Amino acid sequence: MITIQPFENQDTDYIVKLILNIQQNEFQVPITINEQQDLLNIPSFYQHGKGNFWVAKSAGEVVGTIALIDCGENVGTIRKMFVKKKFRGKEFGIAQQLLDILEASSRENGIKNLYLGTLERLQAAIRFYERNGFTLIEKKNLPSVFPFMPVDTHFFEKEITPKIQIIEYQPLYKEDFKRINVEWIEKFFTVEHQDLVQLDNPKSIIDEGGQIYFAKLGDEIVGTAALIHDGNDEYELAKMGVSPNAQGLGLGKKLCIVAIEEAKKRQAKALYLRSNRSLIPAISMYLSVGFVEVPLDASHYKRANIKMDYPL
Repeated sequence: MITIQPFENQDTDYIVKLILNIQQNEFQVPITINEQQDLLNIPSFYQHGKGNFWVAKSAGEVVGTIALIDCGENVGTIRKMFVKKKFRGKEFGIAQQLLDILEASSRENGIKNLYLGTLERLQAAIRFYERNGFTLIEKKNLPSVFPFMPVDTHFFEKEITPKIQIIEYQPLYKEDFKRINVEWIEKFFTVEHQDLVQLDNPKSIIDEGGQIYFAKLGDEIVGTAALIHDGNDEYELAKMGVSPNAQGLGLGKKLCIVAIEEAKKRQAKALYLRSNRSLIPAISMYLSVGFVEVPLDASHYKRANIKMDYPL
């Protein structure tokens, strides 16, 4: 079994042996321990601020490492990504586990961009980083806080997206519910009386048997959707909106799917929505999750000119 944990002092000799063997013997990189004093002082070099050093072990043996340097300015640098040869590949997935832990830590600590340097000859590593969303950039485009290593020839960057959560209604997010919906309605249409009835009193949606969902990006509420109970076990998907700064992350679809699953769980007799044909991205998203167009009926909203049902 593979375990991954933060560095402890007793791991030092094993880490040095692992890394030097890979560098010098496997890839013929002309670098010595004298040029890597960080390995002899890992706590002070890596384990401060938002940084850390993680070790992968198999039956107590150190078989992989990865380190994160907190460079300040919400920038992190990846260093010391190594996996022992016989433990590489999808069978073990150690490299992926190490990188996932580093990215999760970065996300939780507010690091917005990760950078790394490597060598052209390390093609397997380069492909691994590219598969994980890292982009090759020129050396001149690295941030001023990036700590260069003399042997590195290729440099990569990745923007870290804050953690995404879909959560249910909480009173402290009442104003966010109104803010996000008014924002998108005013951009395309006019806020109507029925909008304000619900946006000024979202708790009424809950009290009448519905639910409100929020998309939370990091610590910020950036999206909303409401499942409104209109009686007879029928529900309307409404008040769907995503802030401009969070669009393109698929949050609208995530909110929509959560609402659909809740309607199914409640054994709803019907789930429908009303929208406007001019909102082409929204209509496309509704179609992609299974909604189909049906004849339009009466609505509280002047802007509604299309109705869609989800086949339950």
